[in-house]
Parts: sequence; structure tokens; C-alpha cells
Amino acid sequence: MSMGMLSSTASLRSSILRALEENGRKYHGYKDGKYVLPIDEQELERQESQYYLCLETFEKKLYFAPAERAHRVLDAGCGIGE
Repeated sequence: MSMGMLSSTASLRSSILRALEENGRKYHGYKDGKYVLPIDEQELERQESQYYLCLETFEKKLYFAPAERAHRVLDAGCGIGE
């Protein structure tokens, strides 16, 4: 992949950023809220706790596939962003 592709930017439609509020929680409004979990700070904290619980459960292993000599790796954007 060229550096031009890596550093490119794209604009987002406002509908993608739209959020709905219900019962004091913030939900994704894109495509009528197909993503059913909240997108607020409380949900981010729950996901972070889940991440650390999984790390402890699996003895700090982030993957189980044999990847000793990988030439290319696809990062699917999973995790909490730290």
C-alpha cells in the first residue's frame, strides 16, 4: 500500500455521526441504529473491563493463531485503542 493511501482522508456523511438518546443512554443512529449497544462512556468502560478480563483469562495472549513468521497482518480494529 502506498503512503498516499495511508495518509488519505475521507469525509463522513452527517447521518453516520447521528446519535439517538434513549433511557439516558446514547445509541448509534446510522441505519436506524442497527448496532444495538450504546455508544456512550459507560459502554466504553464496559468494553475496557471486558478486554482486561479476556487478557487475564487467556494469560495475556491477544491471539491464538500461529503467526510466528507472518509477512502481512490484518489489524481488524478490535480492542480498546490503547
